[in-house]
Amino acid sequence: MIRKIAIPAHIGLLGTLVLSQGHAQWAVPPGQPTVRPPFDLTMLPASGLRGPGTGLPALRLAAERPSRVPNQIVVKYNKALRQPNVAKLATKQTIRVISAIPQLDVQVLEVASVDAAIAELKNDPNVAWVAPRLFRYPLDLVPNDPAYNQIDYLLPTEPDAATYYKWDSRMISSAHGWGVWPGRFYSSTSPKGSHARTVAVIDTGIDYGHPDFINEGGTGTSVDQGGQLLRNLDCSIFNGVVTPEAPDGYGHGTHVAGIVAAATNNAIGTVGTGFNANILSIRVVDEFGNGTDSDIAQGIVYAVDNGALIINLSLGSYEYSPVEQDAVNYAWRKNVLVIAAAGNDGSDKLNYPSALSKVLSVAATSRISTATYSNYGPFVGICAPGGDFDFEIMWLLGVYSTMPTYYVTLNDPNEYGAAQNYDYLMGTSMAAPHVAGVAAIRAGQKGYTRSTPQANLKIWQALQRSADGYGGWNPYIGFGLVNVEGVVYEDIDPNWRGDTVGCITGQVRYRGTPIQNATINATPIGGGSTFTVSSRSDGGYRLANLPEGTYRVTATYFGETARLDVAIVPGADVPGQDFNIGAFPCAIEVENAAGARGAPVMLRATFRRTDTNVPVEDIRLYFSVDGKEMGSAITNAQGIAEFLYNVPATMAAGNHPIEVNYFGEGAYQSASGSGVLSVAGGVGTYLYVLDRTGTVTEMVILRGYLMRAADGARIPDKPVDFSVDGTPVGTAITDANGRASLEWVVTDGPQTRPILASFAGDFECSDSEGAATLTTQSFATKLIGQDREGRITSYRVLTAHLYRTDNTPIYNKLISFSVDGTMIGTDRTRTTGRANVGYIVPDGTGAGVRTIRAEWAGDGGYGPSSATNALTVSPAVPYIWMMPRSVPAGGVARMYAYFRRLADYKPQSDKSVTFSVDGTPVQTVVTDAAGIARYNYATVEAPGVHVMRCEFSGDAWLEPGYGEATLTIY
Repeated sequence: MIRKIAIPAHIGLLGTLVLSQGHAQWAVPPGQPTVRPPFDLTMLPASGLRGPGTGLPALRLAAERPSRVPNQIVVKYNKALRQPNVAKLATKQTIRVISAIPQLDVQVLEVASVDAAIAELKNDPNVAWVAPRLFRYPLDLVPNDPAYNQIDYLLPTEPDAATYYKWDSRMISSAHGWGVWPGRFYSSTSPKGSHARTVAVIDTGIDYGHPDFINEGGTGTSVDQGGQLLRNLDCSIFNGVVTPEAPDGYGHGTHVAGIVAAATNNAIGTVGTGFNANILSIRVVDEFGNGTDSDIAQGIVYAVDNGALIINLSLGSYEYSPVEQDAVNYAWRKNVLVIAAAGNDGSDKLNYPSALSKVLSVAATSRISTATYSNYGPFVGICAPGGDFDFEIMWLLGVYSTMPTYYVTLNDPNEYGAAQNYDYLMGTSMAAPHVAGVAAIRAGQKGYTRSTPQANLKIWQALQRSADGYGGWNPYIGFGLVNVEGVVYEDIDPNWRGDTVGCITGQVRYRGTPIQNATINATPIGGGSTFTVSSRSDGGYRLANLPEGTYRVTATYFGETARLDVAIVPGADVPGQDFNIGAFPCAIEVENAAGARGAPVMLRATFRRTDTNVPVEDIRLYFSVDGKEMGSAITNAQGIAEFLYNVPATMAAGNHPIEVNYFGEGAYQSASGSGVLSVAGGVGTYLYVLDRTGTVTEMVILRGYLMRAADGARIPDKPVDFSVDGTPVGTAITDANGRASLEWVVTDGPQTRPILASFAGDFECSDSEGAATLTTQSFATKLIGQDREGRITSYRVLTAHLYRTDNTPIYNKLISFSVDGTMIGTDRTRTTGRANVGYIVPDGTGAGVRTIRAEWAGDGGYGPSSATNALTVSPAVPYIWMMPRSVPAGGVARMYAYFRRLADYKPQSDKSVTFSVDGTPVQTVVTDAAGIARYNYATVEAPGVHVMRCEFSGDAWLEPGYGEATLTIY
């Protein structure tokens, strides 16, 4: 049973979308209420049908739930938390310590009175901030429809019914993007290898038995079984207690994880947007849909500490959480990208954690416009499919993904009534994981890891710059709709929209506390207009659509000012530009250190206030070597922090930079200091590298020999890194002859390129490098097509073969096909050189010969070529149906005929047809817009059965044809 949804007979136009200099402006007619614009993603004028206030039946949000956990608070100290210690706190109110997050110097406390405890602690000099503990909820939007799970069977479908379920994947050009990278699917015989990236889904958990998390040939859902899930790392966190695994009792997390990384090309179910990802599931929301901000914060820290590069948060509520902000800051400085759902309130309310600084907030869309329920505002950075009421097919259309294979809250018939195994859900919860999946694709394609400097920022900006947008930023879609194909081509066309503006975002704090109404100014360095905004209640701000350039950005509060210099990136945010006004100035002094490979060495740094020159105790300092963070240590009474560093056995001999940082989240300004770690070396080595010749897009073997410098003896079992033209391409291990061999597919580039092989050294051998030259070659090509014949409306396969001039087939090249100059599709060549696209012959100019053109654009290895062939088109076959009639002698027979064509049964309007009786023409008429011909005929025939005919003589689009029926005269 499907609940019918009534559509009002008249829906008033609530506004008009005006495009001015590439920026969308929402104009409200006089006398009409102000509503958010329903941005039409097809760039058509807004119809007014897709905004709130249309009179359509509302999708009901989950029942109103409390925002705060009773009798619990979260406290962060100005100084490092060495151990759970309540002595520093207000003993009048504290009952017990519930949990702690040492990495953030945070405790969760049970107190007798939240208000009294906060009032007592907020002025304590040892406390950086204190806040209520907050509830967080999943952000799926479930229609108030008990049969919603049957929507897939009864919805009107598009012509390609086989792909209709995943409208969202098609909308963001997933298949086109996947064809570029990774260019293959994964299986037990073709695993991900270096393509894999870890995406943490912090949610309600995961169904470990769902078959759509098993890749082709796999035996289970765990990564070590050929699956998509990092089950051995998964956990549940409730009240700070971490337990193994994250079984889903609600259903939301399984649905979200499937959107990110369901197994793809495994012949069952659905697809994952970023199927190169491995899912780390962290359960922080119980089977009733309840979670807390402190558990989410601990989940973020857990994800970071266990290797996640991307974190998805499809949950939240409407109150700022400082502990979540601290956790996001922790993730950001460790190069982790946090993505969150914007909220389902249909308003500009700030939803957390999505509105936090350094979080990429995702708004939701339907197939063609912004979703009516999606929150909007200065925190939105991008949008993605989340589903909504679809005004083209007049039905609810959500995002189709995995659901638990057993009963949980969402698929319980007595609760929400969703289906088991798979179903549609909608909300910004469904939009965010699309972006997380595309982020995994970008990270895998570029080789970004946690060790890549600013990997999170690079992914963030690539997602925005490659999105489908209007140009510039707006609060409803951010920089636009995420696009898989766009992001994999971002290096080739990094600013395809031609954006000339970008944004700066961040948070303003006063000695660690977020402040409202701080003034933020951005002035171009070198002169120009100043842009000004005020900070929000959470201290957040966005300087929107600033022209390209470098700006002096200042934040002012209580007459005190802090400043940053920021370079605008056109088409993207520069996030995380935070200010801590009024914080005490400080400095870090780092001692130089010396050590040996494979041995521990003590690194030391001193932290002191520069205005008083006094060392500061209990400050957490973070130590990095060679640009990679190694860990933290806490200063003692003398302000000294000591960190024991184990020098890797493979570390190169020589000097390595030490950097020590304090990130300035409390009462002290951020600071950093630097020193040098000197590492002694081993036996001297040298590398001999061979020159190579190869063809672009084909395999070449890079080869080098590692030898002792003293006597030329070959050195086995050592890793040798190869790079070409400065880009790392892989690592090989030397064999018994000291030979390192690496297979590599030659990419586009100059004809001659430098090859560099390097050995990093270890406790036995010193580091060394060797160089050689790669010479690339190219070939001329030829493209051979085939003539085709077909009727109008018929389906034909257009084919072409790409060869070298010596008739060698060329594999995996993109061939484009057009007919009479109109592009109809592209395909990559098979191993035989063949490419083909399907084509339904359109009306065009009617019967005759049309031109098929196949083109190969060429690349560095293979030159361009094209082929021209003929498509001989014949008219379509008509289909005419007449309605039988029975009249008295001398009566009027209402002749009535339907005129269609085969094979699509399209009505044929404006066609001249002739009615006849027993072969005698009686009238020629023209069909109307519905393809119907009518004529009232005064009969003259004798009683009996006669033959009526409606006949068409043919034209350039249709063959001649007729339809007959009986005329009975009595």
